[in-house]
Amino acid sequence: MKKKKTNLKDSIGIDIGENSIKIVRLKSTGHGINLQNYGFFPTPQGAIERGSIVNAPLLEEALSECLQDAKIRKGRGVLGISGKDVVVRIAEFPIMTQAELKEAVGWDLTQYISYSLDEAVYDYYVLGTKDENTGERLKLLVAAAPLELVNSYIRILSSLGITLIAIDIKPSALIRLFSHEDIQSKGVYVVMDVGSATTSIVILKDGDFAFSRDVLLGGRDFTSAISRDFSISLEEAEHLKKGIDSHPEKEKLYSSITSVMDEFVLEVTRSLNYFRENIENVQVFNKLLLTGGGSKLSGFSNYLESGIGIKVEELDPLSDIQYGTEIEGIRELKDFFGVAIGLAKRGFEGD
Repeated sequence: MKKKKTNLKDSIGIDIGENSIKIVRLKSTGHGINLQNYGFFPTPQGAIERGSIVNAPLLEEALSECLQDAKIRKGRGVLGISGKDVVVRIAEFPIMTQAELKEAVGWDLTQYISYSLDEAVYDYYVLGTKDENTGERLKLLVAAAPLELVNSYIRILSSLGITLIAIDIKPSALIRLFSHEDIQSKGVYVVMDVGSATTSIVILKDGDFAFSRDVLLGGRDFTSAISRDFSISLEEAEHLKKGIDSHPEKEKLYSSITSVMDEFVLEVTRSLNYFRENIENVQVFNKLLLTGGGSKLSGFSNYLESGIGIKVEELDPLSDIQYGTEIEGIRELKDFFGVAIGLAKRGFEGD
């Protein structure tokens, strides 16, 4: 996606979701990566809808509050972008020149975007080559977003003192969290980031990006199920969801959310089967690493593991991050900050 020269020593990661805004400031030192500060602020209702900005002034006000919480007045950073109009896909092309490839990627994207190519910002990354009987083919990771959406974010953040050095996609941010995980060089791993409204499923093979898919399913669906079955407000249901194990009617609560858990199992299974049948005929997935604020429901990881037949573990985005005692509060919120941390790490990379 959109990028400038990077390789910063100080980088800000900005993850704007429908439910909350997460911002981190990281500093690269000779002793590792240090968390300078963080901000966590609710996204105002009606500001964002499925990744699109609905109310820019409302969003700008919330971002300003979040930056104040993080004690960030200015800086350079990376924004994550996602939503119904953001396209991320794996594509294959014959070997060709860079200019020819850029044009070919553009023509290919017209089949998948709902806006014209002139109204799009798009980029690609060469994952490698694939040996076909007819000759080698390039394997690309392609991403596209509406130009208007990108420019709107640039304008809003610029007015708040943030210069964007890159606009990145969620799968790339999640992959950067793997740099500190004990993952073998060979194998197939799944990372699942459960947000409020959307869940991202990313697959890596032998350490490289292999597949991603966004599912319109998230923590909000658990809340809605409880609200419906107990005839209570969403706010009351959210409170019950967080204390499900201590509730006197916990069996009824678990019964209420089981159907949503089954939907997660179904969507993950579909993704894994699609990967096997259309991308790589792998027999074994080493493990699924779970993160995201919507993933912390009691019993969810065990239910998921039982349903898909793959070992499920927590992905801790802070395991290679140093931070002082004055900001230890982020440990309780760490599952919300995986994408923001991955985005900030993008600033430490070269072009």
